[in-house]
Amino acid sequence: MNKRTITNEENKEIQLAILKYYDHFCKEHGLKYYLSDGTLLGAIRHKGFIPWDDDIDVEMPRSDWLRIKELFTNQDPYVLSYPTDKDSKVHCIKIYDNRTIKIESGVSYSNDYLGVDIDIFSIDGSADDQHVYEQDRETIYALFNRSCEIKCGYIGSFKHKIKILLMTIFYGKPKTLMNKAINLCRKYSLENSKYATRYGRFGRGYRVPIECYKEAILVDFEGEKFPAPIGYDAVLKAQYGNYMELPPEEKRITHHTNEVYWR
Repeated sequence: MNKRTITNEENKEIQLAILKYYDHFCKEHGLKYYLSDGTLLGAIRHKGFIPWDDDIDVEMPRSDWLRIKELFTNQDPYVLSYPTDKDSKVHCIKIYDNRTIKIESGVSYSNDYLGVDIDIFSIDGSADDQHVYEQDRETIYALFNRSCEIKCGYIGSFKHKIKILLMTIFYGKPKTLMNKAINLCRKYSLENSKYATRYGRFGRGYRVPIECYKEAILVDFEGEKFPAPIGYDAVLKAQYGNYMELPPEEKRITHHTNEVYWR
């Protein structure tokens, strides 16, 4: 295969094009979504990508997150990957550009590469009681981790492969684990909860008062305007603490180790 490397700027341009397509899709079907994670932080602090970051994250209420799978029709070059799909290695929905290939460190493939993408996470309700919430959070975290580790893990040493095989025997197939996690995430209706939460795999997630997501406001991102939760300040503080303070220079690096190519 004759591959041409995608530059960092091209990578960002492709992701921005996917985001604009997704934004149009959500408006067309009446779906709510918000910029999230480093993308939300970048919009508020830099009015675009964090200079040393290289991905786009969004989030949407679980009810809309589930609807997107039903409503989205793959249309070149944009393809949707759902967490229980064979080609998915993660716990979020992805929309990717099928003209591209993304090879992620630590993830095994059998020629089922996805491409440059945006990540779509879900916002869920939670128990009011902190202790019950934390129990749910840890259970969901473990299910996400086991599912993704099994799907990603058939690489490396023989000892590691045996570990993954034993995990499959002991815990079950990754699709079953992922479905269990998604069903547990849906245990509490977001509309009837005091808190909105993001159950996570990378870190334990976070939760904030539901009022943070009662409305959306438009924020600038790379010369365009996209929705953000009205309580973005509380959301970003829950994730990053003093988010307006720049990290030390030695920490201004991407946390991804991907190789991206044109097909």
